[in-house]
Amino acid sequence: MNEFEQIYNIKMEIDQNISKHRLFLLSKEDAINTVFEKLGVLFRLILSASHNNVMEYIKEKVKTNSVNISEIDFIQESLKWICRWSSKYCAEQSENKVKISAEEIYELMGMAYSYEQFYRMWQLHNKQIVKFRQFGNKLEFTYCNEETYMVHVAYDTYIRKQDEYKELQNVLASSCKKKDLELIEQVHKSDFELGINFIFDGFDLNDYEIFSTALSNYIMMKITNSNLIIPGVEGIIKLRKEEWIELIGSLCDLGREKIVSIIEFFTYNYEDINADLSLTYFLPSKDNFLLLSEGIFNIQRPAVNALRILAKRQNKAYEKEQNRFEDIQKKKIIDKINSKYLVAKNITREQQIRPGMDAIVYDKEKKHLQVIELKYKLPIESTSDLINLDAMLNKAYNQIKIAEEMVEENKTFILEEYFGESFKGIIPDFVDYFVITNYSVGTGRNCILPSPIILESHYLSMMKLNNGMYNVHYALSDNGKGYIQHVEKRYARYLLSGYKIMVPEYLFKINAPRL
Repeated sequence: MNEFEQIYNIKMEIDQNISKHRLFLLSKEDAINTVFEKLGVLFRLILSASHNNVMEYIKEKVKTNSVNISEIDFIQESLKWICRWSSKYCAEQSENKVKISAEEIYELMGMAYSYEQFYRMWQLHNKQIVKFRQFGNKLEFTYCNEETYMVHVAYDTYIRKQDEYKELQNVLASSCKKKDLELIEQVHKSDFELGINFIFDGFDLNDYEIFSTALSNYIMMKITNSNLIIPGVEGIIKLRKEEWIELIGSLCDLGREKIVSIIEFFTYNYEDINADLSLTYFLPSKDNFLLLSEGIFNIQRPAVNALRILAKRQNKAYEKEQNRFEDIQKKKIIDKINSKYLVAKNITREQQIRPGMDAIVYDKEKKHLQVIELKYKLPIESTSDLINLDAMLNKAYNQIKIAEEMVEENKTFILEEYFGESFKGIIPDFVDYFVITNYSVGTGRNCILPSPIILESHYLSMMKLNNGMYNVHYALSDNGKGYIQHVEKRYARYLLSGYKIMVPEYLFKINAPRL
């Protein structure tokens, strides 16, 4: 038996054990409704308890010693799997009305979160991104190209945290005199600043911003106003579909048709085995009621959440819209650096289709040229997204190799071709070839350090400083991209169906950037 068969058999054994949980004796609809109703108490705990106490409780339910865990990930990933299991293991109809306690649901959520960690490793192993070894009941996973992966995950994490901090500071700086509810609304709206208006079925992203902002304001008013009584279980709003339409219509200027389209788009489908309750937050119930969990709605990033659903349901439409992002990305780069550097414009059709040459940037003073391939991907949430991202970036790495061959063979003419006759005979002294992407640099499974890729926000922050081209050159030539000084590996343990799932996680130290 090879290791692929070995790990698959273990997965089947774990699946079999999970299918025996008492929740799955109920009908599919009753099971999912039970989970939904028990969530209200958990969300109240998360809101009222200290962060340390919440983490301690979650880790106890997950049965893990991991340091990389969050309330949002715990809720979203566990709900995803419980919904899938209910669709898979529950009967459509069941006379069994067994009572399931809240504690049983929370234990199952812990199991589901551990299962997500195992399932992710299983997927990555199938793509030969991780290696697997078994020692008795201990299953140990290791990334194949670990040195590069450690730097990439540390770099992604650090830059993302920096970006989030800057965004929050910008919101706070512009909202210092605003009331709490106004500030929450501004933070909510800031998630929609994507630079492009995605088209959905019967509405667009701008419409959804209006809808979700109105709903968010209503929920926050309900939470903060103890005199406002809404029928339903704690943390759950229960209204008939027509009542939801009237309510949202009274809170914003959207027409009825758009409100109906948005509600239907975000309504959970019991027949879809891949439906995700953490994304589609309206849950159909008996007598044409739609239940909405305040907690599920509030933990989401609304715009990214909507795009995740669009990506799942309408892949062709999503891919078409996503292609427009690279044009926006290129314009953003030009607008940000155009005052300091030359950026090639008026590109011909022949130049447009050249691989690895989406953007050409030149510093006349330093005679320094950048040849850039742009790759934009949103969102990166699931393991499948990450695998697809890696495939896209591998293509990009090959494209910049082709670009390097082309430029090196035509160095005498390249500046004249892209910037005009005044550059005739001028040869750049330095040329950097690299990829810019927006959200994640991937696992780097086919890269050696230093990898020729950088995040857009990091690139723009360096280019606005003095000697920006050199800053970028240094980050690209440094194994830690100018930031990552040291990465330490440890194993997070997850207990699942008698197995110890050992998943690598990384702690890292940061250098002050060299400018």
